[in-house]
Amino acid sequence: MSFRVEHSCPQCGAPIEFSETDHLIQCNYCSVKSFLAAEEYHFVITSKLGGEHILAPYLRFRGTEYYCDTKGVGHRIVDFTQLGLSMKSLPDSLGVRPQALKLKFAGKDDGRFLKNFLTLPEALSKAEKAVRDIRPLDIVHRAYIGDTVSRVYLPLAIQDGKLFDAVSSQMIGNLPKDRDIFEPAYDSDANWQPEFIATICPQCGWDLDGESDSIALSCSNCDTLWKIKDGQLIGLDYQVMSGGEKDCLYLPFWKMEPEFSGIEMDSYAQFLKITNQPVLIRPEWENRKLFFWTPAFKVRPKIYLRLTKQLTVSQKEFEPEMTLPKKHHPVTMPVAEAIQSLKTVLASATCNKRNVLPILADISCTVRNFSLVYLPFSVGHHDLIQEQFKININNKVLKYGRYL
Repeated sequence: MSFRVEHSCPQCGAPIEFSETDHLIQCNYCSVKSFLAAEEYHFVITSKLGGEHILAPYLRFRGTEYYCDTKGVGHRIVDFTQLGLSMKSLPDSLGVRPQALKLKFAGKDDGRFLKNFLTLPEALSKAEKAVRDIRPLDIVHRAYIGDTVSRVYLPLAIQDGKLFDAVSSQMIGNLPKDRDIFEPAYDSDANWQPEFIATICPQCGWDLDGESDSIALSCSNCDTLWKIKDGQLIGLDYQVMSGGEKDCLYLPFWKMEPEFSGIEMDSYAQFLKITNQPVLIRPEWENRKLFFWTPAFKVRPKIYLRLTKQLTVSQKEFEPEMTLPKKHHPVTMPVAEAIQSLKTVLASATCNKRNVLPILADISCTVRNFSLVYLPFSVGHHDLIQEQFKININNKVLKYGRYL
């Protein structure tokens, strides 16, 4: 479940509220759109107590874990907060409080921040250990896809020499009068400010469009696509599969040319042999490049694996168009996370798992090049249908994927 965040419009100062997964923010008062860009967000839970505040850090992770064990490919949704420092009087997790209460961006006026000593790998290792204790698994590969990482601060109030949880108003303990026990843990670099970028097309000056959770913005005037990199709008190359009907919906997919080590798989024919696909391999496929396809939008794990397998095995060739379709689904999955899923896609696409799973840990994968491809889907009563690739997606899948 996503957090709700309160902030002020960077243009007019009016109050705005949005989800932690939102990137494109529009003010209801002045209607100005701004793109929120940051690698990691820092939030503070709203305090109910006055006085001096100490902010205790919690690392927040939310995403989908894909794992490969000796039996096949599995997945689960991971959502947790973990205390980022050693303080026994504080809970290890914030529980549902961040979802139930309003959050705001952390600022220097909120109080004195304590350092976070917990790294993301350490937090994930703790979460994995908790799962192994319940359900032992012989994992050979693990990847986290579609994740959201942030830091949430719990306000602690100091009143009359006592320390209180400023959210629940519960007393935590007494503080010594002669010294500040928090002094060694104060974070001197705690000066985080959200960065808002104007959504103006760098090429023609037109207003850029997108959904609230889009990571790529489109310009309807010059048919360009833009993403945020290092605080700037950077052009994003794309292709459009021709042959779509007038009222069809175009869905975005990442088309990647992988480079594997630890296994010889440089052509489409080699991929079909290794994954033991029930098809007759043509001689010309020996020299045909191999491409892996993944959705560039978030969907449930089972659907994600099915689509990647169907598209990658099919390897359809087409003549691309370079005109951005008017009706297209937003890009919500970064290509960097799609690349992380390639080994999982390989294991999932393999019909005889014994050919790949035993050596999966020794395989590494990089990507030579990639492109964003929009495929046309006919809109039916219950399904979206892609005729060329012979795949279908239930209409509700896209809706549910927006909440992941």
